[in-house]
Amino acid sequence: AAAQINTATPRLAAQCDVIGLQFGELSRARPLHYSLFNLTAWTLLANLGRSAGIDLWNYRGVEGQSICRMMHFIQTNMMHFQEYQDQPAKYVDWFESLLLLVPPTAADRSLLIEREQGTERNWIDDPDLGLPSQWQFFLPLNC
Repeated sequence: AAAQINTATPRLAAQCDVIGLQFGELSRARPLHYSLFNLTAWTLLANLGRSAGIDLWNYRGVEGQSICRMMHFIQTNMMHFQEYQDQPAKYVDWFESLLLLVPPTAADRSLLIEREQGTERNWIDDPDLGLPSQWQFFLPLNC
């Protein structure tokens, strides 16, 4: 597993540009959905990597690509997607769930806007969102 995770950095750099735009996902029929689905995979992979001693959260590509830059692009542009217009709560909840999984030490973490403190959220286990049932195990204990 560690060997596979260790080869992830070139893939991360190839999937996005310096502002976090995910080229391949934005060309799909549901670009917001696929961008978040891709971010879900990167988030879970980065957290698994930490347990194997590989810190994808602090990886920056040659042009500054990082997981948090991809997240920042989605967070600041989400409202421009038709999918968001149709189901804003779904996409906000999905993004905020991913945000809970980002460690405070992640590269470019400061780009992300924190959710409001005290906001109660209920997560629906929706296979369309790409989060496996084990996603809760990645959350810090004080959430």
